[in-house]
Amino acid sequence: AACSVMPLRTLALTLLLNPAVGQRALVYLLPPALVGGAVAWWLSLDRHAPRASRPSMPSNPLRFVIALQMVLAFQAELYVDDWVQRTFGASGLLSSAIVVGLTDVDALTYSMVQLGGAQTLPETAAQALAVGVASNTLFKCGIALGIGRPGFRGVAAAGLLAIGAATVAALVLFR
Repeated sequence: AACSVMPLRTLALTLLLNPAVGQRALVYLLPPALVGGAVAWWLSLDRHAPRASRPSMPSNPLRFVIALQMVLAFQAELYVDDWVQRTFGASGLLSSAIVVGLTDVDALTYSMVQLGGAQTLPETAAQALAVGVASNTLFKCGIALGIGRPGFRGVAAAGLLAIGAATVAALVLFR
């Protein structure tokens, strides 16, 4: 379910934090958001599937060390993306979005919102967001296929491939 809303969450945050980048990201992130919504709806129709037990709550809900690690990761991402953009231009930024998007779309979102403030970068930042979302989605698909349980593997892979395909298609069609 979290993967289904990731493109929509990324789009909403981008529109809120940097409308210029968000408006350009609409064409790249709305298609996978719609596909993700359709996948979530389709999965909700399967009423006969056994329900998973609720995970236990963490002992410390604030998780200060993890929060501190995320802050450091965000800051490092800002420096790296700035350096990559200055050194390699748009192609470098899109390449770094593939790598960063594998694990941390939130850091990528924040970084692209910041870099997209320049007059020439909103389109590149929007494309980098879509590249990162596609990278993250396809990485999760690989994890589901590699270590997912048999009953989960096929369903998860199909949904994630649909979302990933919608993102890639939007990049190809609207770039």
